[in-house]
Amino acid sequence: RVMEVQTAFCEPAGELPEWKAARASGGGVLLDLGSHHMDLVRWIVGRETVAVQATLASARSEHDSARVRLDLGEGVEAQCVFSFRASRVDVIQVVGETGLLRADRLLPPLKVWTTPGARPGLRQQRVLRDLEPDGPATAT
Repeated sequence: RVMEVQTAFCEPAGELPEWKAARASGGGVLLDLGSHHMDLVRWIVGRETVAVQATLASARSEHDSARVRLDLGEGVEAQCVFSFRASRVDVIQVVGETGLLRADRLLPPLKVWTTPGARPGLRQQRVLRDLEPDGPATAT
């Protein structure tokens, strides 16, 4: 069972194209970066968002940083950070009752930590992408 999701998607931007610098023309970090992770959270957890809280900041351009909390119901929340001003990161972490899944687009491979049975401690599994386009992922 999913307990919590944590996600960060940040792309440091020097000069933004004009359309990205203003929300009215389709810009802002929520539309450009945040929409992808919020959709991914819904897909991974398998449920719709019940409530949203967000804090936006505008330092170099309109809405260039955001912190978002998604209430996914039944006590499950997602904490999200998006920014054009922070260090480059694209990661999602799912905390579950019996393990942790961490997917980092910039530092592959996918990592899964599990707590086997009732034994304390964690076991790390690396899921490697098969070289064949339609091949299954393999755990090592």
